[in-house]
Amino acid sequence: MKCRSSFLIAMFLAVGKVDAASWDAMLYEYENAARSGFSSAITRGNTREARFDLNARQGGLSFYARPILGENPWGGEAYLSQWRVRKGMGAWSAALGRELLNFGPAQFRSPSSPYYFDNGRSDPVRELSGIDLAKLSWTPDLQDSFSFARIAGSGYGMNVGSGWLAKWDRRGEDWAASVVGSSGPFLGLYGQYTFDDAWMFYGESGSGRRYDAPVRNTDWLAGVSRTGEDGGTVYVEYLHYGHGHSGGAAKALQATIPTFPANSGIPLLGRNYLYCAWQGNPMDGGGFSRLMAVRSLNDGGIQLSAYAEHLLSPRFILFALGSFAPWRQEFSTLVRASLTLESGLPYHRSGTIMR
Repeated sequence: MKCRSSFLIAMFLAVGKVDAASWDAMLYEYENAARSGFSSAITRGNTREARFDLNARQGGLSFYARPILGENPWGGEAYLSQWRVRKGMGAWSAALGRELLNFGPAQFRSPSSPYYFDNGRSDPVRELSGIDLAKLSWTPDLQDSFSFARIAGSGYGMNVGSGWLAKWDRRGEDWAASVVGSSGPFLGLYGQYTFDDAWMFYGESGSGRRYDAPVRNTDWLAGVSRTGEDGGTVYVEYLHYGHGHSGGAAKALQATIPTFPANSGIPLLGRNYLYCAWQGNPMDGGGFSRLMAVRSLNDGGIQLSAYAEHLLSPRFILFALGSFAPWRQEFSTLVRASLTLESGLPYHRSGTIMR
């Protein structure tokens, strides 16, 4: 798929006329310090990363790419996190590329997703890579849309085999619902209802196997959010993780985790979690902040997290992300406390290109 994507990008850029094109870039520098749940030692690391968003359009054909260039303590990397060539044909559209199949309204985890159970929303600057696919979509009216995708590969850093995915979305005046099916097999559902300008109720569920589990299980989440007059939003969610373990079994499994590397993607251990978050107004031009708290209802463990960004100038942004979990609980098994300080330099260019 890598050779195919490079060929398509080169073919698109070689077209004689591009109606419009734009690009954005964000240059990051991270300074991270973390303390393990099994040691008093503090590990530190420095990462530099450049993220680009490239868009171009020619008639009904559009192109998007998100290249990532990075350097970290383990070496350098360069990859396409996402890319897509899309052709619109009235109510139909066809796309080929590496897409982020991340859907559903949940913040903590996304049970309706067969690929992104951890949807990355707890870390606003985390980079999620897409999945290689070919997709056909049909939108007959403003209420319904249908899509079918052939999954051809895993994408960058993803452990997803080949298969298929089908999705049906239906929208009403104040509600939306979707059904997701994929090979595995996996069945996911999610929906949301907007009661008024402040309150929204939502839920997600999924039935299938996650993380190579030997049997199928069902996960579900129920949530409510309230947005204040200042644009800030409070989220409260309850997650039942059917792939987790009871209190005693989770404790026994927790004792084995030190044999795994910290980046091995250890899933949740327990079955029941309560998540609360407050998020500032994302439209505030001066900055953005988010406070998060997770409580495991199995062992009583708590994880507290905070994220903030502040725009010092149109060309310089400061970020900070920190988390803390008390000793000898699930959330402190791998990392008891961490602090990441970041700086970012945003760039944006757009316009019409004639060749």
